[in-house]
Amino acid sequence: MKKTLKQLLPIVLAFALLAYALRGMPLASLLDQLYKASPLWITVTALVMGLQTLLRAVRWRMLLQGLGYTPSTGRAMSAMLAGSASGLIIPGSGELLRCTLLQRSDKVPITESVGSIITERLVDLLATAVLLTLTILLESGRLLAYVRQYMQPPAWLLAMTTGQWIGVAIAFFLSVFLGIRGLKTLAKRASVQRLSTRFKVRERVNGFRRGLLSIRIVDSPSLYWLTTFFIHSLSLVVLTALFRALPVTETLPNSAALTVFALTSLGSLTIPTQASIGSYHFLASRGLVAYGLPILAGTVWATFSHAVITVVNLMFSALGFLAALRFLRGRQTYKVSKTL
Repeated sequence: MKKTLKQLLPIVLAFALLAYALRGMPLASLLDQLYKASPLWITVTALVMGLQTLLRAVRWRMLLQGLGYTPSTGRAMSAMLAGSASGLIIPGSGELLRCTLLQRSDKVPITESVGSIITERLVDLLATAVLLTLTILLESGRLLAYVRQYMQPPAWLLAMTTGQWIGVAIAFFLSVFLGIRGLKTLAKRASVQRLSTRFKVRERVNGFRRGLLSIRIVDSPSLYWLTTFFIHSLSLVVLTALFRALPVTETLPNSAALTVFALTSLGSLTIPTQASIGSYHFLASRGLVAYGLPILAGTVWATFSHAVITVVNLMFSALGFLAALRFLRGRQTYKVSKTL
């Protein structure tokens, strides 16, 4: 029951936010702008996203090579895309399928590949934090205007005194301290040694830790970080291309892509909706208001851009899934023929 609720909550929240963001928007206005969309810029968007996907596969392969495994870039990319397709259908299943496919194709232990994926997520989080900092430095005026207009704190929060804030901080840190101490006590009481002997937990934990620390043994750290830089820079290129694709946003400055990226990234981290549906529409459309764009035009662009990104991702994911199935089928046929 709890598992079902966890899977349904992001979907329900996504469509609730989507309905709120699209409320009052005339369908005719949306269809008119979609009809005027530039095929050239949509094609550019798809090509840039394809290059970004390739770079993500190359970067993941670097981590796996550091662990001593040598999957080809094509197999790493097909496993990654197949996982993306699965994650869009069943929330949380993408990483498992991605690791399972690579385990079957290149004998990479699932624990180590899961650890490498978590390392990827942490690196992406760090890169997002850098871009958020850059956005605050370059677009602080517009962001402050956005916060004041849409994210005003409640009156009781503004009325809190310094002493009350200190009390809240002390209570927070005390709760964290007691929680950590309680977990340590429970860990001591648990029969860890017996479980590790029966279920080989220790080996799994060691494999997971190796994958998590794979970034420390990458053959070329400078190339790894350069690839990460290009991956996130291409996200800004995608948003800029989508601005140029619609008449209502074609005159926006390139810095607007930085602001939209910052707001939607924060939304994906704090609002757990499926495929960023709803949260992306709401935050992107409101962020463009800071650039003088009417809320209706911002909502039209947010709907259009999210649809293009989702469709392109689905196309790539479907191709990756088919490629993974074909490769596994071919590998199985090869094993059978070799046995005979």
